Amino acid sequence: MTSTHRLQICIGDEQFARVTEIARLRGASVAAVIRDAIDIAYAVDPERAREAARRVLADDVLGARDASLRW
Repeated sequence: MTSTHRLQICIGDEQFARVTEIARLRGASVAAVIRDAIDIAYAVDPERAREAARRVLADDVLGARDASLRW
């Protein structure tokens, strides 16, 4: 069983707006969006990074809807 850890971070207004909009478009929580971003950017396991990237791409958040939402 994987343990979980609670994390508190401070982000700027622009980052908050982007992450909440992405979460809204995906129908996901802000935490899920941040976990996927961490897995994509810093994954030790390449398959985990691919899985996170597939979730993001499947939701079309990075598509043509709004270029400002691209990471």
